[in-house]
Amino acid sequence: MLVPPLVLLHDYPQQTNTFFYTEGEELLYEVSWSGIRIGTIQLKTLPVLELTETRKHRAVAYINSRSGLPFVDVHLVAYTEMDSTFNSLGSYSYEKQDEGWQKIQYRYNLLEKKIIIEESSQETLESSPRHFAVYDTLQITRIPIQDGISLVFLGRYLSQVQDSISYPTVANEKIGETMFHPFRLRSKVSIKAWEKPINVVELSGKMKLEGIFGLTGDFKGWFSNDAAAIPITAEMKVILGSVKIELKQWNRKGWEPPE
Repeated sequence: MLVPPLVLLHDYPQQTNTFFYTEGEELLYEVSWSGIRIGTIQLKTLPVLELTETRKHRAVAYINSRSGLPFVDVHLVAYTEMDSTFNSLGSYSYEKQDEGWQKIQYRYNLLEKKIIIEESSQETLESSPRHFAVYDTLQITRIPIQDGISLVFLGRYLSQVQDSISYPTVANEKIGETMFHPFRLRSKVSIKAWEKPINVVELSGKMKLEGIFGLTGDFKGWFSNDAAAIPITAEMKVILGSVKIELKQWNRKGWEPPE
């Protein structure tokens, strides 16, 4: 699937917390509600952009509800660019509508303390936009910024430290707050895709905004207790209630879930 490049206005200072980040990693998750499968999330890392003064880490997520569900119909492609500490450098998403795809792009202008939101529509993901407009401008009070996809990678990093932290987060054309509490509680979890219990660490937090599927409020995630910090399973609150997200397939060279 075509993933167009972002043109960004500013870069954050770079650091080197990239021990778990691997280009070409693919993770597939099943999303369920009250035991009912409602969709999948596929997360891929893309080749790092090597620029003159910075490295940009990139990821894309494909979020799809299961066909035939009476209460939800979501088809979304979300893309982010991040610095090496997994702060967002900008993002955009395509959402399937009856007439085609709607694109929302977030361009950061930190010098003027604002995020410019651009909206466009197109018939297919590969076709040219047929409509374009500056939709809104959000004011920034703190940096760095997180978006929906960069939060996953930030969570992987934070699962390996013990500092509680809060980040401004942009989603659904609004800015809210995401708090993390990585206490490194160790346990074991079982998933259908692996025959043995997996050694994990727990990370909890709270989102003070509404994301995809109406994601908001308290959440918990369990990450592999190794250098890869793969998200294994998570529990999150959405409009429907509480959903479970479970790792179903993975493609990461040399990785197996730790016992």
